[in-house]
Amino acid sequence: MRGPRARTAPPASSRRGSSVGAAPAKRHPARAPPGGPGGVPTPGSDGCGAASDVRRWQSWTHRRTEVSPPSAPRGPVSACRGSGRRPVGLVVALAVVEPDRAHPARVIRPAIPEDRGAIVAFCRTTWGGENSDYIERVIDDWLTRDDGALAVAAIDGRAVGCAHVRLLSPHEAFVAGMRVHPAYRRSGLSVALTDYCLRYAADHGRSTARVIIGWNNAAALGAIARAGFRRVASMTLWERAVEPAAPAGGGGDGHPRPPRPLGTLWAVGWMVRELTDADIDERLRSGWALARDGGLALLRPSDEHLWLAWLAGPAPAQAALARAATARAGALGLPRCRALLASDAATERALEASGFARGLEYHVWERKLE
Repeated sequence: MRGPRARTAPPASSRRGSSVGAAPAKRHPARAPPGGPGGVPTPGSDGCGAASDVRRWQSWTHRRTEVSPPSAPRGPVSACRGSGRRPVGLVVALAVVEPDRAHPARVIRPAIPEDRGAIVAFCRTTWGGENSDYIERVIDDWLTRDDGALAVAAIDGRAVGCAHVRLLSPHEAFVAGMRVHPAYRRSGLSVALTDYCLRYAADHGRSTARVIIGWNNAAALGAIARAGFRRVASMTLWERAVEPAAPAGGGGDGHPRPPRPLGTLWAVGWMVRELTDADIDERLRSGWALARDGGLALLRPSDEHLWLAWLAGPAPAQAALARAATARAGALGLPRCRALLASDAATERALEASGFARGLEYHVWERKLE
């Protein structure tokens, strides 16, 4: 059987009515299955089976073989494409006689320490250029935590995708770190990883899962919407460098804290969950809260900066608290103060007045779990 050819006009010597005639191409008998032994289409001498043969064979056997693009054998496929031919026949034939080559085993499973090298390698290509990915800094923590799981998509045993789910409260989970190797994107792996994380959260009694995605990440926003999430909030990243001579900010001034709206979300690092009265009390007791003139700021330290995790109250109080948070970062020897706060006009004006620079806007998405 000859290999498939692109739909091009036949040479003049074979056209009907041509002055230089040629015998018409032989056709398969109408009632005989195409192909070699058992009726299976077989590759031609150049490694490509005819697409028309494949379609007739599929109809004859009432069988359909789905081929995933990343699984296609690279060498023969490249040869077919270079000659203008379609590699469909080759992959279908491989799916029958060598299924392991045509469809390598794909597994979604918990990550193991041996996956670290592969994960770090493909995560470095996430943003392109010299931009770094935070996954490399947190992966060791993710591999050892007992309040969540790092899932990987593995093909033939090698990790080519990952996602992390964290159990944040008795009813909330947070999904982050979705990454897929460039060669295996658009093949359903992100959907499978998301499903794994949501099942993990539901199996551990959580009823709500959230993610946070930059407004300009169109691919991730589309994927999370298709996974059944809905957008519930927007948060903006703010940052201010510490001034060398900035004085340390005080703690509280004894003013009562402002009322907390029900359902308020706050940032715990790069994760988002509901703010509770217990959270406010814990921050006040531990000294990581600033109260002033009817306003309240909640702080969370990290190795690289001080997070202004929540800010509320009258606009003048918010501006004063934002400046005090920056001063606290300086007292701790940290180079900057960062804030990831709900997009609110009054808060934005207060942060701008206190010297914070606006960064990227993020969208918070949420899905209820059964």
